[in-house]
Amino acid sequence: MQKQQNQAPIAEPTGFIKFGRLFLIVLNVVVLILGIVALAIGAWSLNDDYGADNVEVIMDTDLYTAGSVILIVGGVFVIITAVLGGVGAFLNNKLMLGIYFGIMVVFGLLFIVGAVVAFFFKDEVEESLADKMEETLVNNYYVNTDTNDRNNDVTIVWNDIQRMLKCCGVRGGLTSSKSWFLWQSSQWYTTEGKAAPNPANYIYVPSSCCNTNYIFSNCQDKNAVSSQPPQTSLTSITDENPALYHTGCLDAFEEKINDHIVGIVVVAILIFLLIVACAIFSMIVLMEAGRIGHVV
Repeated sequence: MQKQQNQAPIAEPTGFIKFGRLFLIVLNVVVLILGIVALAIGAWSLNDDYGADNVEVIMDTDLYTAGSVILIVGGVFVIITAVLGGVGAFLNNKLMLGIYFGIMVVFGLLFIVGAVVAFFFKDEVEESLADKMEETLVNNYYVNTDTNDRNNDVTIVWNDIQRMLKCCGVRGGLTSSKSWFLWQSSQWYTTEGKAAPNPANYIYVPSSCCNTNYIFSNCQDKNAVSSQPPQTSLTSITDENPALYHTGCLDAFEEKINDHIVGIVVVAILIFLLIVACAIFSMIVLMEAGRIGHVV
């Protein structure tokens, strides 16, 4: 006589679990898109005319190149992770979902650590960048550009940045010794600016510091009036010269970022919430994957 074995029915996913799996797939489509965007931005920032390869010339640091490479590598990793999570949710695969959940937890922790480090070390990074920019402006701009490729690159990039951002020098404003006035401490000023035998014809800032809506000579004066004396002393400055860009380039760059700071913060919060949502729903689907097919 054969014994009949009674087997409990296989558990079927509930409506909520089905929704969770579908929602996790949708979330990973969004993550996939973010990964592609990060990859594209990283590649662009390396190759653009004003990208990392050029900006690092005047900042004398690999920080921007490293950031671009991190974006590229991170973008590829995010794309792979999104595919892993989406396929894992679709197949209800415990191994894939487990790996995906672990990655998302690590992503969340790295996001928090990165935000904390950026907040507490922001000023130190800015000071370091300002020092490097000042060094290249004073010592490398227009120095032996015919024989020194690096100095030639420094000269080109400084001119491009000042024209693009409508800035002059490194930091500060009209009465700062680190903005337009810094050029009078440079090797360029010693060899080129003061090359004319008559001091009245000295050039105090490069043409890239000058507003093209005015004649070049007005850029060298206190005001856009030819009768005003040259700006050779910070203490003698009384008002702005519209022919001269007087904001430092690092400050001008920060202003560009601050103009979009609300959008940047909102995007950062949304990315963090996306990471949290992916972790939560992957855990829910992972637990369900362990229940389905189990004898109850």
